[in-house]
Amino acid sequence: MIINSSKSDTSRLPKNPTETRSLALGKGRPKSSCAGSKLRKSFDRSERPKSRNKDLSTQRSTKSGINALKSVAITESEALIESLSCRVKILEAKCAVVDDLMEENFQLKERVDQAEVSKDALMRLVWQHLETINRIQEENTTLAMQMNELHKSRKEAQMENLKVVAYMEDLEKRMYEANMRSLETMKAMRDQEHENSTLKTYIIDLKAKVSIYLPMKTDQIDMRVADYINNFPDRNKLKIMFLRESTGVYQFGSKRVNIRIENGKILIRVGGGYLNIDEFID
Repeated sequence: MIINSSKSDTSRLPKNPTETRSLALGKGRPKSSCAGSKLRKSFDRSERPKSRNKDLSTQRSTKSGINALKSVAITESEALIESLSCRVKILEAKCAVVDDLMEENFQLKERVDQAEVSKDALMRLVWQHLETINRIQEENTTLAMQMNELHKSRKEAQMENLKVVAYMEDLEKRMYEANMRSLETMKAMRDQEHENSTLKTYIIDLKAKVSIYLPMKTDQIDMRVADYINNFPDRNKLKIMFLRESTGVYQFGSKRVNIRIENGKILIRVGGGYLNIDEFID
């Protein structure tokens, strides 16, 4: 049990506000000469509020206890109500499950009835398929007889084909031999043509390599001039030949020219300067 401290403290204070004011201002002091009587009256006044306060406190404690009991009873009743509501919910859920199971059983019965109907239909179909299988077997026997006849005719045709193949192979061998002979003759002709072409190029090279100017081996300028003349591509331009008189001096037709070598190039003096030998011949 919890007692409110604010309420217990306010019970000790005087109820009348005039009393509090008189006490604060000092007006409650006795003015008559009868001190004893006033003391008794003040004692009686002081004793009365104490007994009242005790009665009020006991009443309040009993009220608080009653309230506490009421709250406990309320909480217990609420707990019972909650437990009962939970049980009711569980029962409702179980009832729903039972209803679902009943519906499933009804659906299963319907499915079983449908399955029996479909079973009868399937049995009919099975009998029909068996009849068709018997027909197919009969047709297969007839087809097997026809296949045996076809195999016999096929064997005869294969024998004839083997004869034809043997004849074709003989012809292919003869054709192969004839082709090999023609290839050999073609190779021989190509080899002969190749030899002829090599001989022609060899003759041309020999003609080209025939030196038309023989140099003096001790003269470097003359060696370079001979190399240039003998390797010149168009010899028709060299109708007028260079004739050596001395080192660096040559007779070119009716002219006398001076030749020198600079940076590997053949230079010919013309007037006050020098020309390259290609420019001089052109």
